Amino acid sequence: MFEHLSHRAQVERLRRLALASLAAYDIGTFRLTLLAHRFNTTFRVDTGDGYCYVLRIHRQGTPTVETVGAELAWLYAIRRDTELEVPDPVPTRSGELLTVAEIADIPTPHICVLFRWLNGRQVDAGLTPRHMQLTGALMARLQDHAAHFGPPPGFARGRVDVLGHSARRHPDPFNAAAVSTYCALVADTLSQQEAEQVAAVIERVRAAEQALGTGKATFGLIHADLHQYNLLFEGNTVRAIDFDDCGFGPLLYDLAVPLAMLQDRANYPSLRAGLLAGYRQVRHLSAEHEAHLDTFIALRHLQDALWVLEYRKHPAITGDWTALARRSLAQLKTFLVAEGWFPNQT
Repeated sequence: MFEHLSHRAQVERLRRLALASLAAYDIGTFRLTLLAHRFNTTFRVDTGDGYCYVLRIHRQGTPTVETVGAELAWLYAIRRDTELEVPDPVPTRSGELLTVAEIADIPTPHICVLFRWLNGRQVDAGLTPRHMQLTGALMARLQDHAAHFGPPPGFARGRVDVLGHSARRHPDPFNAAAVSTYCALVADTLSQQEAEQVAAVIERVRAAEQALGTGKATFGLIHADLHQYNLLFEGNTVRAIDFDDCGFGPLLYDLAVPLAMLQDRANYPSLRAGLLAGYRQVRHLSAEHEAHLDTFIALRHLQDALWVLEYRKHPAITGDWTALARRSLAQLKTFLVAEGWFPNQT
């Protein structure tokens, strides 16, 4: 089976799939360079006439033509309606924004999208409050656009605040069946004590969401994965990439995602202040609503742990999946103790 092939063998077959998908586009001669192969696979495409693109081959499973099409519809509208620099999907010869390709060596068809290349560089170790200020303003502008965006018929994007991908299409992200399933998963794979910690966090998040409600001031369509690896900086410009996880949820979740990845840094307070200052340059954020932000940071840590457990048998999860999940739960517990949610107990 394809998933049991070596990394190299998978990439070789996906390269052939990439060639098959690019036959749908009018781009002339080109050279392919692998960028990443985990869940999605991406190739850089350099053409003979000097143009550069990124080809994204979607993983099998949760993405569908409808959900990917909805992501591309929002991207198209952002570029049409604003000056924000986001990925620009290239139409096929027939005018479609995606294509479905297949080859004999891969058992199922894959959704493929070709984007025009965006300039800029990722910044990680050198991330400053100024970078975060630019990010906050960009995030707020994306939310502003989404608040006025009229989704086309059939627009299909799920909730981003769900506990795991298998529950994403459910209208209630914390429905009893999902909570029971994920708590049982933690108890079975890790421990009952950790499952009880998970249940306590879920209750806290549920209460925050009920307090915030689902009005336009607190809830809507968001990027939902705008951390430093999905940002390209160039001077005073920042560009957002990888809208693959976009969907509906609390607007605070958008802010929580980058902060959850930066909490172990010595300059975290100034990075957080920069993000919020940039956001408030564009959108109002009341102190009352900001008080719930740490709850969604906790949710993001929890999702990271549950994601590892849910996909523990996937080839992209390398190393000890138990250790990976426990590391996320340990980060969650450290955060909760620091915020005074739980006593500092071993």
